[in-house]
Amino acid sequence: MAILDNFSELDQKEKPPTPNKFFGFTGLLGAIGMLVYLFSTDQMSETNLVLFSYLYVPLLVIGVLGFVLPPQKVLIYTISSLPLLFIFYEVIFPAL
Repeated sequence: MAILDNFSELDQKEKPPTPNKFFGFTGLLGAIGMLVYLFSTDQMSETNLVLFSYLYVPLLVIGVLGFVLPPQKVLIYTISSLPLLFIFYEVIFPAL
């Protein structure tokens, strides 16, 4: 019986963390934010649209990647999306 007991311990492998409903919910919020962005471009100034992207881009990143990657990596990518967006708007876009 000791051999069978040891064999059952091998079957219990650590499973990678799976995404939870929080990431899907925030992705939905990001999608709603993009829809508001698309339909309100005529009523909002360009400055407000750029400022609004700081709100919906992280939500979109967390929602899209939340179904593919483990939660720790998703949070890292989400947090890094804000400085990358800032660099794009402040450095790259004016140089175009």
